[in-house]
Amino acid sequence: MSFSTKLITGALLTGIVAVSAASVLPAQAQSTDTTDLNLTILAGALTITSTATQSLSNITLSNALQTSSGTVSAVEVADLTGSLAGWSSNVKFSNLTGATVNTKRIVLASDVTANFGTAAKYLRVTPSGHTTVSGNSGSLTTPSSQGTITALSALDNLGESNTFAMMSAASGAGNGTYQFNTGIEIDIPAYGQYPASVTSGPISAQNYVGVATFQVS
Repeated sequence: MSFSTKLITGALLTGIVAVSAASVLPAQAQSTDTTDLNLTILAGALTITSTATQSLSNITLSNALQTSSGTVSAVEVADLTGSLAGWSSNVKFSNLTGATVNTKRIVLASDVTANFGTAAKYLRVTPSGHTTVSGNSGSLTTPSSQGTITALSALDNLGESNTFAMMSAASGAGNGTYQFNTGIEIDIPAYGQYPASVTSGPISAQNYVGVATFQVS
């Protein structure tokens, strides 16, 4: 066998081996696909929650002005909107009406003739700090001064006070749950006697009920 014949024979054998090896290996086919995922976040609510009932301290009528007081504790604001738009809360009060004799009312506005010539601010409202239950704790404020109703004109025709500012959150904050306290003081004039321009006759000894309305927006 000549040298050239050996080369041809070797080439043929090599080709046979290569073809044989290729016929043994399985095909490596690949396939991919994608699925888009959509998740929608729905805004929650902006809410305020207070205690159902708050009892103020009892008063015994006397010949001097008396003060009834109490605290609505842990009024809670929850901002679940996710907007970070900020919010403000406030409270307003109704005059207190006799539970038995409803023609008798405890008046919240002051009058210069009240208490037999001595001026009195019948209602005083004091926000007491704030705490963060959870969430963003920055940029929260409560008023640093006490609020009062200083004139009968500050009561609307329903006998409700104008609003007193409570806790607020600046824009970019307020995403979470927060609490504040509201101190309340109501003055009862000597002998329970309001001026004639306010009510007819003195208040009587009985239980009186009113409403504190907390709002947030």
